[in-house]
Amino acid sequence: MEPNRELRVLEFTKIREQLASLCVTTMGAELCQQLIPSGDYAEVSRALDETEEAVVLISYLGGQPLIWFGDVREQLALAEKGAALSPRALMDVSGCLRASRAARTA
Repeated sequence: MEPNRELRVLEFTKIREQLASLCVTTMGAELCQQLIPSGDYAEVSRALDETEEAVVLISYLGGQPLIWFGDVREQLALAEKGAALSPRALMDVSGCLRASRAARTA
């Protein structure tokens, strides 16, 4: 059976769309839309470990551990080029960093 046919039979596009709809960030939703199944044991094992860690974290915190935060890729790209960021852009990046830190220390 060819891989594309298998994905169509599984309706994998719908699975990705449903998963993306649960994301709290634009970046997360975009990553979900790019997911493809893997037959690599090490990759699958790593992904399952990450999933288990997330489930434990959510159970421990009693809900979703992340708050929504904006997409700061554009601001980061500008900063990487040495551009000065506006106060609003700096606040957006700061909020993203705080949310990231909160998720890591939870």
